This record gives sequence, C-alpha cells and structure tokens, in this order.
Amino acid sequence: MPLDAPRAGYVELPYTLPQDSTLFLVFQEPTPEIWLRKLDWVAAHGGMALVNVHPDYVCFDGETPSTRTYAAAHYRRLLEHVRRQYDGVFWQPLPREVARYAAQAKPRPATRRPKRVCMVTYSHYETDNRVRRYAETLALRGDEVDVFSVSSENDHARKFVLNGVRVTRLSRKRKFGENTPVYIAHLVRFFFGPSVRFLRGRWPDPTMSSTSTTCPISSSSPRSSPGCRERK
Repeated sequence: MPLDAPRAGYVELPYTLPQDSTLFLVFQEPTPEIWLRKLDWVAAHGGMALVNVHPDYVCFDGETPSTRTYAAAHYRRLLEHVRRQYDGVFWQPLPREVARYAAQAKPRPATRRPKRVCMVTYSHYETDNRVRRYAETLALRGDEVDVFSVSSENDHARKFVLNGVRVTRLSRKRKFGENTPVYIAHLVRFFFGPSVRFLRGRWPDPTMSSTSTTCPISSSSPRSSPGCRERK
C-alpha cells in the first residue's frame, strides 16, 4: 500500500512451518514428518499454514543428489497430505486474492505507543530488500528499530543509521558446507550475540553517523485468512 494512503504499511504473513533448507539441509531431517505434524496442529487451531520452499534446493527425479539438495519426494508428500486430509476445506489463494482479503480487514486504531524493535538477519542489510522494507516501515511509523546483520569485506562502518534504522554489522556470513556442526555453532553465536546486547542494554549509540538513501516501500499481506481464528 502507498505510504500516503489511509491504511499505509504491511499486513505480514509469518512462517508457520519450518523452512525447507533449515529442516532438511541444516538439521538433516530424513522425512517431512515435522512438516506434517505442524500442519495438522495449525489446522486444528484454525490457523494458516505457510512454508517457504526453494526450488534450487530440491533434487528432482533424474538429478544427482548433493549436500545442498533434498529429495523432491519430501515436498510431494506434504502436498499429498494436504490433499488427502483437508481436500475441500482449505483455502489456497493467489496473491491477488490475499490482497483483496487484507483490504477488507478493519484497521487498528491509529493511537499507539512506539515500540523498540530488534531485527536479526543473516544477510547483508543494504541489499536485503525484504528486511529493509520491514525495518524502514516500522521506523517511519515511529518505532525505534535496530537491525543486526552480517558484514562483508567492503563494509566501512560497523554501526550506522540508514533511513531511521540503526544498523550493527556482526560477523561475516559463512557458506553451508560439509561441516554442519561448525556451521550451526556459527549461527547460534550470530543470533545469540544480539540477545546478549539486548539483555545488557548495549544497543547501538544513537549518535552514530547517518547515511541516507531512497527506497520506495509498497507491499501488503494479510494477518489471517478466512476461517482462521486470531490467538491472543
């Protein structure tokens, strides 16, 4: 939605099933049973099942398996389970149908207290448009936003402000390889660091130097779908 519209901003669709790469490549689950159990739990509570699947991680029939792919049969089993267990009772919308449903939702009252928001992303903040749009939209509405991201060899500043968002660069990003325990340990340290900073109150200095760029923001997505109950 345009920022100057009466209902500017986002309605966010959260992941409710584990991402495929996390489940099968990082944790090396041999079956999609976690997907199926979580899907059944979500359906039993009237919720929305959303899973992020990457075609470039899927090993299709006739392709050579590798440590960076998982069997297409896992995803096929998930789809077959949905069709078998919930045929005729689930809503499978196109993006335009989701947008149409979100437009009908009643907006919350405009009066609100600013929030302190911490976002941790295992990506380079300036080039991750998804994270930037979320962070800058929150900052634009008056929230205090801090983002912790990975760094690169070309970065000049460890801490800076970009369009009202305070950014702190942490360690460099590692590629997923053969040594899975080392990779997981690196991820744990990466995401645990911001938690320690938060608990100790060691947030970035608000007097840091500021950099300004222009980034258009325009998106919307729904909190819930027809038939879903909001859990409080």
